[in-house]
Amino acid sequence: MPLRRTTAEVRKYRVRRSMAYGAAAGVLSLTLTAVCAGAASASEAGAQPGLSAPARSLPVTVRDRVDAERALLTYQALQRNLYLPRYHLYQCDNTCTSTNFLGTLWPFGNAFSLTAHLAALPGVGRAVSADIAVRQQGLAAYYDPQETSPAGQPQPPAYASEVEPPLGAGAATYYDDNAWVALDEMYAYGVTGDARYLRTAEQIFRFVVSGWDSSSSAPCPGGVFWEDAAGSPRNTVSNAPNAEAGLLIYQATGQSSYLHWATKMYDWVRGCLQTPDGMYYDHINPDGTINTALWSYNQGTMIGAGALLYRATGDRTYLQQAEQTAAASVSYYGTDGNLDGQPDVFNAIFFRNLFYLATISPDPAYRQLAASYAQTAWSQDRQANGLISDPDPTGGEDQVNQTAPMAEIYALLAGSPPLMPVPPHGHGR
Repeated sequence: MPLRRTTAEVRKYRVRRSMAYGAAAGVLSLTLTAVCAGAASASEAGAQPGLSAPARSLPVTVRDRVDAERALLTYQALQRNLYLPRYHLYQCDNTCTSTNFLGTLWPFGNAFSLTAHLAALPGVGRAVSADIAVRQQGLAAYYDPQETSPAGQPQPPAYASEVEPPLGAGAATYYDDNAWVALDEMYAYGVTGDARYLRTAEQIFRFVVSGWDSSSSAPCPGGVFWEDAAGSPRNTVSNAPNAEAGLLIYQATGQSSYLHWATKMYDWVRGCLQTPDGMYYDHINPDGTINTALWSYNQGTMIGAGALLYRATGDRTYLQQAEQTAAASVSYYGTDGNLDGQPDVFNAIFFRNLFYLATISPDPAYRQLAASYAQTAWSQDRQANGLISDPDPTGGEDQVNQTAPMAEIYALLAGSPPLMPVPPHGHGR
């Protein structure tokens, strides 16, 4: 469940702080290759940012060896400081409102995404590929087989926002949380070819469809709710990433129902939450009022959904819509510190989708913006323990959601595929 903050509550500029070089690498509880071990040695030796010895030793297939090293070092710090091997989960830090010491699904999903993106990094991924299965083990702790609608009707199983019994008491279920899980599953399917990940994504999508607002009297009828509860708003983020998941499943299965629902979700956001310049507001409330916050992940997921729709249909209108949103977003976030006013986790999703659009319609501005943002985080927000901070006067995001997304951005810059291609039409079943 993403943290909801008003524009006034979000910091205007990134808090400036010096990186503490020479962070001790410690001992990994994971089995990593000598590539990561070399990176750890550099950290212990006090290596400065730049093309250090372990970066030069990375395979030549890596697009940017410096960013690959940074991705591996940051992943290492995440696992050393916040991972709980006994549970295959991440701890809940002091920004978490849960009484459970185990973190919520939203940051876990972003750690899963990082793991999969590292596993797909050319020439490096074998170092962490086994961890995809470990993330899947941890995900099972959030599984709720007995979901019910606000009206009390049974729904397909889904993943709750907090761990279910016996590890926790469970909590509300969110359609955007489940979108991130479905996207993680489809990425894992693309990396491994294991059809179990595809089947999980299909199950999640059946749950998402049950969250479509069927009321004809609602303001701007249609759309998937944000929360599986009465009185929920309908958000860009509960529709656009689920549209992306549906389109990836369509690529894999060829089943037209996924394309149908994904198109409905995409069209609903465009019809109800689009700004005059082609960006997207956050959500529509039950009374019809619009929350006009311009979060970067909303732009990113609509860019990605448009690009995927173009791939699926060949209709250039979708590509043009994605390009329009990308141009407006890069212009908006590239000025006045607007990108720094977004959580790192939102920006990782934004860049992931910009990079996917670039595979179809290249624009050097996308990489330039991401590289500048990533360099600032590395030089000013990296802590002595190797974690990345995303300071926020209101308390900010969970520590996992400050660190894992930045490592994913480094992996993307190093050449990890932004949306992993999946086997077409039934392969791997």
